[in-house]
Amino acid sequence: LRKSLVPLRLFTVPETGGTLNVATHFYHYEGGFAERDKCRAAQGANLEWGRYLGVARPCMIEQKSTVFVEAPLVKEMDEISGLGEAFPVIDGQGSSGSIYEIRRYKLKLGYDTVPNRLSI
Repeated sequence: LRKSLVPLRLFTVPETGGTLNVATHFYHYEGGFAERDKCRAAQGANLEWGRYLGVARPCMIEQKSTVFVEAPLVKEMDEISGLGEAFPVIDGQGSSGSIYEIRRYKLKLGYDTVPNRLSI
């Protein structure tokens, strides 16, 4: 469902090292903030997405979102690799208006939280 509504490139839940019980999503919006806004509006209008959130939100303690925009200066300097070169599978041509978003969800502790979250 999520992949049909937003350009999800990575979903991970670490098992060792760092902060545990955190689900991380990585998105690439080639059309920049306009594409992100359009995708978010489509999510809000989707009834199945609303039902999913009703089940998923009780499993979360907090949510954080970080958006990365490539600085225009990067394109002017040959010695600096841009986001398009850092993530060639995602953006082989380094679109000038593309953005990357990382969302992290801290999950509630408990025996059934992670199994319930993964089964949605």
